[in-house]
Amino acid sequence: LRQQNLLPCVVHIKNDFLGSFGSGFIIEINNDFVTITTNQHVIQNDLIVDVTFFDGESRLGSVVASNEESDIAFIRIPINGNDADSSVSSAYIQKLRSVHIDKGYWESLANNCKLAIAYTCIDENGEVWNNNIGYIVEKKAVRDWNEFKNVNETIISMQPVPGASGSALFDTNGNLVGMIRGYTNYDTHTETVAV
Repeated sequence: LRQQNLLPCVVHIKNDFLGSFGSGFIIEINNDFVTITTNQHVIQNDLIVDVTFFDGESRLGSVVASNEESDIAFIRIPINGNDADSSVSSAYIQKLRSVHIDKGYWESLANNCKLAIAYTCIDENGEVWNNNIGYIVEKKAVRDWNEFKNVNETIISMQPVPGASGSALFDTNGNLVGMIRGYTNYDTHTETVAV
């Protein structure tokens, strides 16, 4: 899978509330909205976030749903809205792509499948600033590395940098297989988890 094929569906998210940033990806484009997925810890309590697309175009997005336990949040940007700062044109969305999700494919994978995966992050100018390749170590594992216990997560081999939270994990065919959540440092190793 070539990086240029990933870029039209990845975004950079700036959280003014925290003065921090993270990543996200376009999960759906319909007639009314571009919908973006990220981690809940990226947006925290911010209801409006700055979203930058792969070509450097930025818009304000509204957080429409989030769940702290599963660490997932959804952001929407209207298409052809009244405010140019918080909407995109129907002509512009022709440049964007949404991810491909195949739940049946995911469920068919063995728990120790060692599936090759990759992620790409862009910065506030739309430039690639971090990417990484690796594999799935354990498809379904229960970890209690944060305050939520017994949450199913995926263990991955790569160690992401701060700001990679919310990045889409793709296999070599472009299937979405997860989203980076975070990592825990142990005495002997670092374990990275995805949702």
